[in-house]
Amino acid sequence: MNNTIPLNESAFEREGLARLKALLQEVPFVKSVKVEPQSGDDDWDAEMSVRTTAGVARLLVECRRRSEPRILREAAARFELARIKRPKSYPVLIAAYLSPESAAICLEHGVGYMDFAGNCHLSFGQIHIHREGFVNPFREERGTAALFAPKAERVLRALLDPELAGRNWTFRELAQHAAPGVSLHS
Repeated sequence: MNNTIPLNESAFEREGLARLKALLQEVPFVKSVKVEPQSGDDDWDAEMSVRTTAGVARLLVECRRRSEPRILREAAARFELARIKRPKSYPVLIAAYLSPESAAICLEHGVGYMDFAGNCHLSFGQIHIHREGFVNPFREERGTAALFAPKAERVLRALLDPELAGRNWTFRELAQHAAPGVSLHS
């Protein structure tokens, strides 16, 4: 499995389910893992039946590329409703990356999780897998705007001009004073 995130939701879901299935198949006493995609009324993306030497466990799986706390809390609420429909099931959230704080939200709500970085917590039946400490391999480095780029420099000069010290500027006035080449949209 590679360290890239699939671009669309359906590819992300397929990849996430494949990774979860592969992880569960590594457990020596797991006999089989069957993935059943959901459609219609269900609030989760797929069900998995995990057959072990002790019986069959049902997993309700939701795949989400984004894992901000708000999204995780919404997913946890949906899983609470899902537990009413399927009381003996175990909810699992798959994400591109889950920070330690996001993982704590999942644990607080009794939701298993797995991310594409390698972090996971699955605890159902006789299966307990916990891995943590993997960093986000998908972090995007965003450059900072250059403080002394030509347009930024013009704005700074206007703000630091001793003759205009203490003046309260509106954006429009500042752009006009710092012109040429500075606008409200640049």
